[in-house]
Amino acid sequence: LKKSSLRFAYLIAFVCLFILTEIGRKIYRPYVYRNHIDDWGVADTMGNSLRTLTQIILYLGLANATRVESYRIIAFGTIGYVVYEIVQPILPGVHSA
Repeated sequence: LKKSSLRFAYLIAFVCLFILTEIGRKIYRPYVYRNHIDDWGVADTMGNSLRTLTQIILYLGLANATRVESYRIIAFGTIGYVVYEIVQPILPGVHSA
């Protein structure tokens, strides 16, 4: 793993997003449910949405991606997650939440 300031920034962003995701799942979602707050579905989708972003940022940091490589990783990662969500109902043994 070659040291670079961009890789360090990606990994710091990964840690921050991971913590934010866990706060959302463990604190924010139960608070919204407990108090019957209508947050337009943010509490329901926060874990998956932030987790997706967190994983893509981690991939960028691990790959030490250049600008063009970053665009490719972001595009392929996003397309991959969208396709997975679309085909999830027909995959054997996989149930959407």
